[in-house]
Amino acid sequence: MKVIDIFRVALEMELRGMEFYTSQCSIVKLPLIKEIFEHLALMEKGHAEYIRAQIDKIGLGERIETPFADNSDNLFLERLASQKIDTSSLKSDLGDYSVVRMAYLIEKDFASFYEKSAEGQNDAVMKKTLEMLAAWERGHAEMLKTQLEGIIERNALDLGFYPF
Repeated sequence: MKVIDIFRVALEMELRGMEFYTSQCSIVKLPLIKEIFEHLALMEKGHAEYIRAQIDKIGLGERIETPFADNSDNLFLERLASQKIDTSSLKSDLGDYSVVRMAYLIEKDFASFYEKSAEGQNDAVMKKTLEMLAAWERGHAEMLKTQLEGIIERNALDLGFYPF
């Protein structure tokens, strides 16, 4: 796949991800999940802006730029870890389970797309860029996986399968 095509697909994926998180913020019940979705919507927006800028560079015949390391997920996770979960609202997270699961799969798919796209690259900058994007998406997937595991544990669910 050509670099421009990879970026075009990536842009659509990131925009759809942003729309998903934004729309689901009004649906999820657990405040913690709502906060995570708001954070992820902003992250996907940033990814889309970066990708759009790279598409523009390619269109002008310029070299793409590898994104800077982004530690905002780490800062967000540190803040979340310091917060306590209000056990009075735990039953509401059962309703959020399927939405969080969809979000997890979205992020996992994004990471897989970037990883597979990076494998076929000869250009070192493009390869590094795609690997960095994959790492960001893997981080998002892990954040969501942790929430899914928490929902399962808090509600003593025996789903008969491991959902990850």
